Order: sequence, then C-alpha cells, then structure tokens
Amino acid sequence: MERFMTYDFTVSKIDLCARVTKGSPIHTNRASHGVVFYPEGSSTFSFSTGKNVVAAVNSLIYLPQGSNYTVSSSASHVCYAINFRLDDDFCDEPFCVQLKNPSLFYELFKGADKYFTQRQQGYMQKCKAYLYDILFALQHEYSLGYISGNKKATIQKAVDLIHETYMDTSPTVTQLSALCGMTPEYFRRLFSQIFGTSPLKYINKLKNDRAKELLSSGMYSVYEVAHMSGFEDVGYFSRSFRKMTGVSPSDYMSK
Repeated sequence: MERFMTYDFTVSKIDLCARVTKGSPIHTNRASHGVVFYPEGSSTFSFSTGKNVVAAVNSLIYLPQGSNYTVSSSASHVCYAINFRLDDDFCDEPFCVQLKNPSLFYELFKGADKYFTQRQQGYMQKCKAYLYDILFALQHEYSLGYISGNKKATIQKAVDLIHETYMDTSPTVTQLSALCGMTPEYFRRLFSQIFGTSPLKYINKLKNDRAKELLSSGMYSVYEVAHMSGFEDVGYFSRSFRKMTGVSPSDYMSK
C-alpha cells in the first residue's frame, strides 16, 4: 500500500466508470487496475495468493492489474468502480482503506460515473480528471498518518456537541475548541487530521444528509426541510445541497 500511496501515476486509459450493484463473482487475470468505493454494503475479495480483503461501508479497495480473485457481496451492496490503465508496469498488493472523508470520494466517483455514462465530447479527459482527484485524495489522507485513540478522545466532546446541535444552532470553532481546552487553530488541524475535512464542511454534510432523508420522505416542502436540517436561509441551503449532490433540493425530492 505504501508504494501506491506515494506513487506518481500517469493514467493512459479509463476502461470503465460505473455504479455496480451486481457483478461477476470470478475474476481471472484482471485486465486493468481498479479502485472501488463502497457507500453501501460490503464485499469480501479472496485472491489466488491466499489474501482476503473485506471492503465495507465508506471504504475503498484497490485491485491490481493481472490479479485473480473471487467476490462475495452482501445482498444490499452498492459500489462505484473505476478501471484504469497506466503508462508503466506499476504493481502493488491489493488493499482496502477506511476513508476519513467518504463524502468527497462519493461525489468524485459519482461524477466519473456520470461523465462516462453520458459519453459527451471530452468525457474521457473528464473521467481521468476525476480519477486523478481520487488518487490525490487517497494519498493526502494517507499522508495525514495514523491518529491515536487518545487524540480522537481529546475532541470527542466537540464531535458529540456537533451531532447534538447541528439541526438547531451550529457551534462555532471557537466554542468547540474551548470545550476541548485547545486553541481554534490546533482544533481545526486535529479535526481535519481525524476526519479529513474541516469542522464547517463536516457540519454541512450532516445537515445535507439530514435534508436528503427529509426530502426522500415526501412529507415536507423545501422550505421546511431547510429549517428542519439546520439551515436558516433557504437560498444558502439550495446552493449547499446542489454543491454536495449535483441536483437541487426540488429535483432530489422528485426523483
């Protein structure tokens, strides 16, 4: 994994970008490299080398070119896959990582799937751009290093407060850092190390995830959903929601 996380990749071709709910259970002499993100469910990959790798929710697995393996998946699994080729003979062992900022990877994989499916002029370059962003994000998270349980515990009170209050009044970084007995600068840095995103983006994701649930229910108007999710301004809610999901709240509700 270390070689993958420090390698300077040059992608020559994208073979596939796809949302997958059901695939072949047996793979022999894999034709290309692959990265697969799991927003739902899980799969167990059993390689001919004897290595078993389990990919669960919010994790990403790397599948080397030329590898042989079988896949066993949960009934409700959903994954996004990108199969790609490189200009050189890069090789590394298969691995799986739990992502610190899964929402970022979710949007990147969805974007690649969208452009690959539409196949408009320049789609291949756009898909390569998404893959490079994924590789960069992976290597960036890896560079943050291991975070000890003790460090996580130092900001747990702040994380708990965020989850308790984000739908009402979002706490400021100053309030959160004071609760943990540290400076705002150190709190931001430690929070980003642990979660791979800033406190503000973390809070906005919670709000938008809540908004998705409310919109999907069909019971509330966009105005009601905005306020029930912790957004004081409906216009800001619409812009934030579109930025995260790629569609407006009203379009999401009508899906």
